Amino acid sequence: MNHILPSGPDPLALEGEHCHEGTERDERAERLEKLGLLASGIAHDLNNIFSPMMLAPALLRPRATHPEDREVLGSLEKSLTRGGELVRRLLAYAQGATPAKARHMVTIPRLLADAAADCSASFPASILIDAEIPSNLWPVLGDATELYQLMLNLCVNARDAMPFGGRLGISGHNQLLDEAAAAALPGARPGAWVVLEVQDQGTGIAPAVLSRIWEPFFTTKLPGQGTGLGLSIVRGVVKSHGGFVAVRSLVDQGTTFRIFLPAADSLLPMGLRHDAGQNLRGHGELVLVAEADPEARAFIAAALERNGYAVTTALDGPEAVAVFATRGPEVKLVVADVFLPHLDGAALAQVIRCLNATVPILGVGGRIDAARGDARRFTGPMVFKPFKATTLLEAVASLLHSVPPAT
Repeated sequence: MNHILPSGPDPLALEGEHCHEGTERDERAERLEKLGLLASGIAHDLNNIFSPMMLAPALLRPRATHPEDREVLGSLEKSLTRGGELVRRLLAYAQGATPAKARHMVTIPRLLADAAADCSASFPASILIDAEIPSNLWPVLGDATELYQLMLNLCVNARDAMPFGGRLGISGHNQLLDEAAAAALPGARPGAWVVLEVQDQGTGIAPAVLSRIWEPFFTTKLPGQGTGLGLSIVRGVVKSHGGFVAVRSLVDQGTTFRIFLPAADSLLPMGLRHDAGQNLRGHGELVLVAEADPEARAFIAAALERNGYAVTTALDGPEAVAVFATRGPEVKLVVADVFLPHLDGAALAQVIRCLNATVPILGVGGRIDAARGDARRFTGPMVFKPFKATTLLEAVASLLHSVPPAT
């Protein structure tokens, strides 16, 4: 009896092809995984290289008396900052993230100044741009492009709400929210926030419309003048940055949008944040610096010593424990890299807290640390490589001044 075979490709051959394709996909995935691990290691090493270089300009600037020398040091700082950002972006690619989602330190005064300048250059002369931008705004961990577009969307809406002209205010301020203040703001939580504000003197938003402004495709503009996506995108960007929005509007009086973004150093508990008027110099307090990289260890120690602190160092976790066991009563603060060999920063912190529960511990890590267990287990305040000397000194001053006096 003859069997009629189905026409088309041989099923066995197809099965073999699927197996071959599956093997290729597995090999590709394995290669990408190895590339990600390699990139992570390289990024960590580069951050260690950048860290002492970032600290160097602050140490050299007091000795640089010629204006051109100071200008060179400023250029060096800017180049190193861009280099650190490049490392983070390369790592984001290796881990499968898009550059737009890579989070890094955003300098808010510069972002607001850029938005104000671009609005001044492109808006009608009847719109007066009034920018009040303090220089001491806390940095935000986020995407600068997304946040700039957010501000531009709000400014364009403000412009459109003032067809006959008026004042458009762009400003920012730092704000600490306690439990009571956070409870009064929908979506808020206690902590440190940077508030971006856009205020107009336009037509305002009627209460019935105000409840719908975040809906995608909802718009009060004439057909062809708006997609209704602007505020929906604004809300999405704010949410992705861990923030929230507060809106106040009165018909015929104007509208104010306040964007609350968590400060980048919000890992510091309430009450530990550095006061802008506080002197960053130490008064002989002994700081234990536990850092495996010799150059980073030397520059961190130098930055602290030149600013009035006494320093003792350790190159790994066990040595740090030994130093603290010997000089514990003298040590006022510990600076520890989260990637210490033999005993990582989180484990070292646990040991030190068993010996002295009140001594503050400042972690040092990189943004790449977020994917690694030893960094996730470190629960205290941190600074992230590469950092400037002022960043380190502010964190140290904040922690030391937060320690209650001995009774």
